[in-house]
Amino acid sequence: MELPWNRKNLADVWTWPHIFWLNVFGWWGEEAETEFGRKWLTRFRSLSIVYFACLLNSMMIQVFIKFAEGDIMQNLFTIFASGPGMVGIFKFFDLVIHRKVLKSVMDRLSGLISEVNDPILNVKARKSLKQTWIIFLLTLLVFDSVVLHWALRPILAAILHNEKTRIIESWPVFLDDWTQFFLSYLFQVPGVIILGHSFYIYDNLYFCTSDVILCHLNILKLKLNRLVLNDGEKSTRELVSCVKYHATILSVCNDFRDATSKVIIWQSINTVIMLCTGIFILTYLVNKLANVFYIKLLIK
Repeated sequence: MELPWNRKNLADVWTWPHIFWLNVFGWWGEEAETEFGRKWLTRFRSLSIVYFACLLNSMMIQVFIKFAEGDIMQNLFTIFASGPGMVGIFKFFDLVIHRKVLKSVMDRLSGLISEVNDPILNVKARKSLKQTWIIFLLTLLVFDSVVLHWALRPILAAILHNEKTRIIESWPVFLDDWTQFFLSYLFQVPGVIILGHSFYIYDNLYFCTSDVILCHLNILKLKLNRLVLNDGEKSTRELVSCVKYHATILSVCNDFRDATSKVIIWQSINTVIMLCTGIFILTYLVNKLANVFYIKLLIK
C-alpha cells in the first residue's frame, strides 16, 4: 500500500481526510460523493442539531440543580466534566455553521499546490505534508481512544463492580435501578460519542489546517529567497506569482481565524477553568492526606 506522501502527483499527497470523518455523522452532508449520501446525511445532521440542543439543556439543568443542592466542594467534578461537553457542542455547531468557509479554506490551500512546480519545492512540500499526515493520524488515534474510554466506562463499572454510574451529568438522573441505568446510558452514549468526535475532530482539523498554512508559508519563503529582481519578463512573472501566493495565504488565514475564533476563546476559558479546578482538587486532596498523616504522627 502506497503511503500518501509518496504519491506521484503532489496534489494527491494531502487530500483532507477530515471530510470523511466529518461526514461520519453527516455534518458536511453536501460533500458526500453520492446523491443518496448527500440527501440522508443532511437529514441526519438536522437530527443531530435537535439532539444536541436537548443534551445541552439537560446538562445545564443538572449543573444548576447540583449547585443548588450542595456546596462548591461537592460539585467540582461536575464543573470538571461538564465544561468539555459544552465546548464540544459549541464545536459541533461551529463545524456546521462554518462548513462552507472551512471547505473554501481547504480548497484554496489545495489550489496553492499547483504553484509548487519546482523539484526542490516539491521535496519540501512532501516533507511538510508528511508531517501533517502524522499529526492527523496520531491525534485521531489518541482522541478516539479517549472517546471510547468515556463511552465504555459505565458499562465496565457495571460489569466489574456492579455499580450504576453515568457518563456525564445530565437531567434527569434516572439511576434508581438497572432499567433506568440502561435507558440513561442509551440516551447519553450517542451524545458522548458524537460530542467527543466533534470536540477532537475540530482540534484535529485546526492543527492540520494550521500546519498546511505553515507549509505554504515555508514554500513562499523559499520562492522569495530564490527570486532575482531585474527588468526581465521572467522576474516580473515570478514576483507577481509570489504576491498572489502571499495574498491567497493571507485571505485563507483571515477566513480561518473568523471561522474559529469564537470556539478558540471558549476552549481557552474552559481550559483555564479545568486547570484551576484540577489544581484545586489536587491541592485539597494533598492537604487532606497531609493532615491525616500529621494526626497519625501525633497519636504515635
